[in-house]
Amino acid sequence: MHLLLWSVDNNNRQEVAAGLVSKVLAEATELVSQALSAEKLDYRAASTKTSSEAVASGIEKLCNGDNRDSALPSVPSAKAVRAEIRASAAASAAQDMVFDLSTKSKSVALPKLLAELAELQKVVASSSGSTRRGLAVNLQDERPGSAGRWSPVSDGSEAWLTCDEDLYYSEEEMEEELARQSLMEMPGHDPCSFEPPVAILMHSEKEWKGQTTESVIIRKGYAELSRSFGFVRRVRQDNYCALRASLYQTLMRSAQLPDWLQRESFLLIPEKLQSRYGLIEGWLFPDVCKQTSGIQDDVDLMRHCLSLLQKWWRAAAASPGLEGRRRVCDQLFRGGEDEFGVMEALKLLMLTCAVELHDAMQRGKDVPIFCWLLFSRYTSSCPRTFLTNHLSQVGFSGGVEQVEMCLLGYTLHHTIKVYRLYMANMKDFIVTHYPDNHIRDWPSVCLVTEDGRHYDVAVGDPVCLQEDFSGGPR
Repeated sequence: MHLLLWSVDNNNRQEVAAGLVSKVLAEATELVSQALSAEKLDYRAASTKTSSEAVASGIEKLCNGDNRDSALPSVPSAKAVRAEIRASAAASAAQDMVFDLSTKSKSVALPKLLAELAELQKVVASSSGSTRRGLAVNLQDERPGSAGRWSPVSDGSEAWLTCDEDLYYSEEEMEEELARQSLMEMPGHDPCSFEPPVAILMHSEKEWKGQTTESVIIRKGYAELSRSFGFVRRVRQDNYCALRASLYQTLMRSAQLPDWLQRESFLLIPEKLQSRYGLIEGWLFPDVCKQTSGIQDDVDLMRHCLSLLQKWWRAAAASPGLEGRRRVCDQLFRGGEDEFGVMEALKLLMLTCAVELHDAMQRGKDVPIFCWLLFSRYTSSCPRTFLTNHLSQVGFSGGVEQVEMCLLGYTLHHTIKVYRLYMANMKDFIVTHYPDNHIRDWPSVCLVTEDGRHYDVAVGDPVCLQEDFSGGPR
């Protein structure tokens, strides 16, 4: 039986789903028993297919999210099932295979069928935990925008999740989600890639309910995070999220423009990398960059991206205080040409650092330890293979790996401190720095991850439970 089990947001919703599936399975089992006792039929592949498809139809509609507002389809009556079994058996010998039994078999034992149904029920009942990212746990998700698991929305034009509604949302959550999506779809309104700040403990309790092992560990991690920060901002979960979150935090802490960003040679980096190494021609840009700018030459377009990064960094540094810089960042990260342009510019700066570090290694100079790890991979033994097999895929089909997070921190001249909440049950789970050789002399930025792939940002000072923190950090 080809079924798709869609994991839901929390433990309570899992119990509702398990209850619905259990009800369908129980009714199907009863119908099978009635059909066999009434007609004394050989329960061959055709009859098995009839009852299993009735169960599959109801559960697949529930799991796939089709017509979520309608009631679960009812199981056919016993009379209808018997009639369909009789017609199918008379029409042809069964040609299908059910539960891996050959059509050569004369019959299918009822105990085995019931055992299969019971096993399915156990699988549904045992699936638990929170999946606030909306992950699928099985075979293949055939819904638009998915490829066997939850697919992040990467074009900046859709809502956070690829599904329109969740059957297991509470009424209040449904209203909040619909209001947020309506705001995003308003004419002239570009969705920000960062959701508004939410108090850490409130976010933890809402997204990670229940007492599963995973939920307990994540809540423990958020509790530890709340000792240092008061709020979390969820980041658009496409393959740019690590770059986006790191640059956001860096801009938020930039009271002045870095020296390396003010050099005259800064905008000449693309010509240098192209003339010496041939690394720019054929660069993979997001479509919005070429379409909006109208620039077709890769070197010229990369220079344009660098100028965008310089412009927005200068704007952030010139803004008064954290609130002013936050307004600048909220204007930048809106999914358009500027946002994706600065992301590609940041990738170029990472490549520039990789070239310099690799040249230093070749000359026998001292380099950070992560360089040996970066270039020890057979897929990135030199800057060219690193670009081809890794960096060019960031933002498109892949994200930033941990060793590349070190290169990202080295490029920004900031130590990226990551709270790995899924490791909260392990000693020193917080102490993950990228890179770890400038902790004392470089400023640090903080990211948060629940799964090691997607990153959010922690902001604001810690708050007490008695405080009113509904309005975000001040």
